[in-house]
Amino acid sequence: MPGNEHVEVKQSRVPGGGKGLFARKSFSPGDTVVAVDRPLVAELEVGRMLDTCAWCFQREATNPTERSIAASMGLPHGSTKIKSCSGCQRVGYCSKPCQSKAWKREHKHECKIIGAKDIPDLAPGVRGAIKILGRLKADSKSEITHVRNILSLWPAGDSNGLNEIGTQDKKRFDDFRLLGHAAWHYCGEPSIEGLDPQSISTGLLSNIMSNAFTLASSLDDVNLGIGFDPLICSANHSCDPNATLVFNQPRHEIRALRTIKAGEEIFIKYVEVTNPFSVRQAELKENYFFTCQCAKCTKGASLPADQFLGRPEDLESEYNKLADGLIGQYGSGLSKFTIPGSESKAQRRVAAMQAKACAVLENEQATLDEVKEAIQMCIGSKMWEKPSPFFISEKPSFALGFFSTCTLSLYIRFVISSTK
Repeated sequence: MPGNEHVEVKQSRVPGGGKGLFARKSFSPGDTVVAVDRPLVAELEVGRMLDTCAWCFQREATNPTERSIAASMGLPHGSTKIKSCSGCQRVGYCSKPCQSKAWKREHKHECKIIGAKDIPDLAPGVRGAIKILGRLKADSKSEITHVRNILSLWPAGDSNGLNEIGTQDKKRFDDFRLLGHAAWHYCGEPSIEGLDPQSISTGLLSNIMSNAFTLASSLDDVNLGIGFDPLICSANHSCDPNATLVFNQPRHEIRALRTIKAGEEIFIKYVEVTNPFSVRQAELKENYFFTCQCAKCTKGASLPADQFLGRPEDLESEYNKLADGLIGQYGSGLSKFTIPGSESKAQRRVAAMQAKACAVLENEQATLDEVKEAIQMCIGSKMWEKPSPFFISEKPSFALGFFSTCTLSLYIRFVISSTK
C-alpha cells in the first residue's frame, strides 16, 4: 500500500498467530507506523446510522445540552449536522463531499438493498460484506485483489480456521454462513473463478467480524462502529502492545508506543489491557477465538490488575447481601470475573459486583442514577480504589489495574453525565 512501505506482512513468530505485521525500519515513540485514509470497511453501529456521517464518522450531538456545550468548546459534534440519504433513508452524511465520496466508493452498491422496506437494520459487518460483494459484482477485475486479500486472513485463510470457530461457537458460525449467504444473494451472487460462492460469502463475513476493530471518537470515546482493513488487521494482539490504533475520523493509523526496531513484530491491543487476566482471556476467546500467550499473560493472575484492595472474605454484610442478589443476575457470566486465590462464595460475590460495574461502564445508555449507584458500590465495598483528582500523583508506584480504573472511569462518566 502506498505510504506504508516501512512495514511488511509475513508469518508471525507468535505460536498460532498466523500472519503478523513487521517493521522494516526503526520507529520512535509516537511515530506513524501505518496509515490508511479510510479503512477498507468502516461501518456504523445501527444506533449511530442517523446521527453520524457514514463516510467521515463525524457525529452530530442530538441532545440540546450536549450540543450547546460541545459548540461552546469548539468541538465538531456541536456543529455537525447529519442529513439522511434521500434514497434509502437509512444512513446520513455531514456534507455533499462526504456523500459523493461514499456514493462513488460504496453506497451505490447498498442503497437499494438496505432501503427496502422488508429489510431490517443490518449489522455493520453484514453491510460491509454487502459493499465488498457489490463492488466485486460491478467490477470484478478491480476488486478481486481486495477480496482475495481479505480471504487470506484468519479464519478463512487458515485451512482449519472456520472449523475452529464452528467448534467453539456453532451459533456464531451458523450466523456467519446465513448472513454471508444473504449478503451474497442481495448483491447478485458475484463469483470468483476457482472459489465456491458459499466460501466467498462465509469467508468474507467471518474474516471481517473476527478481525474488526472498534471505531470510537477520539474526543469522547463514543463507540461509533467497526473498521476492517487487511493491512491494519495483520497486526497481532498483545496485552503489552508496542503500538496503538488511532482513529482520526476517517483516517486510521497505527502509532508506536515505544521504540520498535527494524524486524520487530508490531502488536496492538484487541481488548482493554488494564483488565484482569481472566477478563482479557475471556474476551479474546469470545470475540477473537484465541488464548493469549503474550509475556504479560504468561504471568497469569499475579499483577496489580488482578488484586483487590481488601480480602473478598472481609466484605461487609451490607455488600454481601447486595452481591448475593447480583449473583442471580450475572451468575452465568461470573467465571469471566473470577480471580483465583480466595474462598469460592466470597469470590463469587466480588465477581458479581465487578460484573455489575462493568455492565454499567459499558452501557452508553446507563442513567445518571445507575452510574452513581455503581460508583457507590465500588467505593463502599472497599474493594476498589476511590477516585480522586490526585490519584495518580499520590500513588505513582501503583499500577492502575482494572479495579481502580473501573471506579475512575465510572466517576468520569458520572461527571460527564451530570453536565448533559
